[in-house]
Amino acid sequence: WSPARQVVLCVCRLEKGGPADGLIKEGDVLVRAAGNYVSDGVLSLANIATQGEKLKLQVFRSGALTTVDAVPRAAGSDGSEQVVVWHGLVCVATPRALRRAALVPEEVLAEDNKAPAASSPAGVYVIRVCFGGPSQSTGMSARVFIMEVDGKPIRRLSDLPAPAPSTGLGADLRIRTVDHLGRASMETLRPDPTFWPSSSLTRSADGTWRREMQAEEETKSKT
Repeated sequence: WSPARQVVLCVCRLEKGGPADGLIKEGDVLVRAAGNYVSDGVLSLANIATQGEKLKLQVFRSGALTTVDAVPRAAGSDGSEQVVVWHGLVCVATPRALRRAALVPEEVLAEDNKAPAASSPAGVYVIRVCFGGPSQSTGMSARVFIMEVDGKPIRRLSDLPAPAPSTGLGADLRIRTVDHLGRASMETLRPDPTFWPSSSLTRSADGTWRREMQAEEETKSKT
């Protein structure tokens, strides 16, 4: 709370296992950080906090002021290790932020329960539709989950079918998607592998990204 500007920063959601888990509660109002009023919201906290050092926070909770000590740490990336450009759709595995915000539809979560514990979480999420690509011309939109292609379930990026040989337009694909609310949609996409080949970007252990062109279906069938 800022006496001059009357700005209030309220905690609406906590990251499980984060540095504030067990110290701060949802609904707490942040008043001071390191003795300073939190006058400019998150920006003010970013200027005050130092990663790895204890930060004294004063919060207003249940009608009283409470002081807690937290140790800030960097949140890191969104966890993406691979990006696939598939017929003009930029796809990633379900981002962690969507799971934390409870924006993953039940159909995708149900696949998590079917998968072995050691496997990666289910979900192929479209973050962008490339302008002028075959998917854009069909009216497909971003921020949806690809669930099926020609009736085949799509649960991981590796499930996306390989492109047809680059000899003109490919056969139409029927793609079923669901949005954050679980609403399903079916679109027909005509691939154009000559001008819109599929590729994959993968992050290596040293943090660099490597691009590979996706092998064509005909080539895969011969190997």
